[in-house]
Amino acid sequence: MRPRVTAKGRGGLFACCAAASTLLGCTGRIGDALGENPDSPATGTQVGTGPAGIGGSAGASDSGQDASPACTGALTRTLQRIPNRRYTNAVRDLLGLAEGPLLSGGGGAYDSLIPGDAEDITTPIGFEYAQVAEKAAADAPLDKLVTCAAGADERTCAQGFIERFAGRAFRRSIAAGERNRLLAVYDAGRADTNFASGVRLVIEAVLQSPSFLYRKAIGTPSAGMFELDAYEIASELGFLFFDSLPDQGLLDAAQSGKLATDEGFSVEVGRLLLDPRARDNLTHVMAMWFGGNHALGLTKDASLYPGFDETVQASMVTSRDRFLSGLLWDDNGTFADLLTSPKVWVDKTLAGFLGVAAPTSGFASVSLPSERSGILTLPALQAWLATANETSVVHRGLFVFTQLLCDQTSPPPPGALDLAAAQAKTLTTERLRAGFRATTSPCKSCHSLFDPMGLVFESYDAVGRFRTTVAGSPVDTTAEGIFPESLSGHLVNAADMVGRIAKSSEVSLCAAKQALSYSLARGVARPSEQCVAEDVARRFVASASRLPELFRAVAMSPGFRVRIEGGM
Repeated sequence: MRPRVTAKGRGGLFACCAAASTLLGCTGRIGDALGENPDSPATGTQVGTGPAGIGGSAGASDSGQDASPACTGALTRTLQRIPNRRYTNAVRDLLGLAEGPLLSGGGGAYDSLIPGDAEDITTPIGFEYAQVAEKAAADAPLDKLVTCAAGADERTCAQGFIERFAGRAFRRSIAAGERNRLLAVYDAGRADTNFASGVRLVIEAVLQSPSFLYRKAIGTPSAGMFELDAYEIASELGFLFFDSLPDQGLLDAAQSGKLATDEGFSVEVGRLLLDPRARDNLTHVMAMWFGGNHALGLTKDASLYPGFDETVQASMVTSRDRFLSGLLWDDNGTFADLLTSPKVWVDKTLAGFLGVAAPTSGFASVSLPSERSGILTLPALQAWLATANETSVVHRGLFVFTQLLCDQTSPPPPGALDLAAAQAKTLTTERLRAGFRATTSPCKSCHSLFDPMGLVFESYDAVGRFRTTVAGSPVDTTAEGIFPESLSGHLVNAADMVGRIAKSSEVSLCAAKQALSYSLARGVARPSEQCVAEDVARRFVASASRLPELFRAVAMSPGFRVRIEGGM
């Protein structure tokens, strides 16, 4: 039986949380009935608009960790609601669940590298938090979460649980006032039913607290900037390496003061890069950058592409993930390897679909140098960046333009889409349509930039298979690039293009922006943050662009541990 909680219990807790969260959205202050500090400095939430444009060469230096960056900028002080994906991961890790609860309202996309803005907590979002928290508390394995010393009374045991559980959820030590308020919540639940009900009510309260729901990176004044404290640093590292809460090792390092020292910080970053859970997450981060699970559930014209079913799609996604995991953690691969490797991982299903030799069991890598060149040519991405019945020069070109070069385009001008639809009736191939866009105003001003990046992928059909002919004629993969400088001139095919991109400074800077934006859960928007991204790029290049070092470079950049006011 669930306890009949009065205003002191669940209903009152939600009302307090909702009111506090509303204030947070308006003022950026931390404070609610559970004891968050009402005197914390007010800082409006800073939300980016996505990766910014190219900012110049990333440069190079002698060492990934000891680079002498020209950058003196910092990230912006923020009080930011954690996006839905990080909420789900945090609840999973807090409670030891196999999977965390999914949210539906206003908290960004689950399967995007940069999830998008997490809206302020409105009443509907608050009620969803309350419902999810109640169910999560009911599912929580108390036998694993609550440990009591022999002979300890129930309230003492509950107090120990509160200090441990709320401390990890809030990503800091909890104050005596917070502990006492949560003990009062426990008492309300315990009085109605039993010890377990009291503990579960505490879990509900913690999962609705602004100290759990909001990410605090404010710091304390120091030499014109704001240095993050040890617990804020632990929180930032948790989000970077786990997409979730800091692990116990980070919290212990924060409590001991080690994380506040350069040496202790560097040691923790090195430890995290070896952590299996962090490695799994960073593989997933790279996967989200290159299409996530968008290849699952695709619908294609069955008369044109028979056999493209859910099993094939699942194999494509696993193939991509095996490719990334191998490069990251087995081969110590570079960013150039990511973009140029001829390897494709196949099982019997995918091998049969692609028409290559199948392994005897499981997945195995095959080298296809005449067909594949890096992650941009893998079937999962190419199938996603196509329509139901043909390839898409625009989708494929825009992906390179925005995700590998971090550039942006303006929305199509009025009438452009109608013009494109009319031409599609007479121009029957993607190459003919691209030619029309390249020579016709207003289309050419934008399409001449990114359409060439899509044309080189015409050797891959709408389900990602390699092809040499289109409608009985040899496939034409050539294009004339004009942007950026590394792609200007004649492009032969996808291998030619990605080979050039792999050597460019633009892609190193974009990689830095993507990794930093993932860590922040928002775009790199301000000049000072652009400066941090450039420093990350320098460190990454100095590491020979080894893929795991991209995430070390984010953490080791001086801007990661300091903040400036949002108006700068």
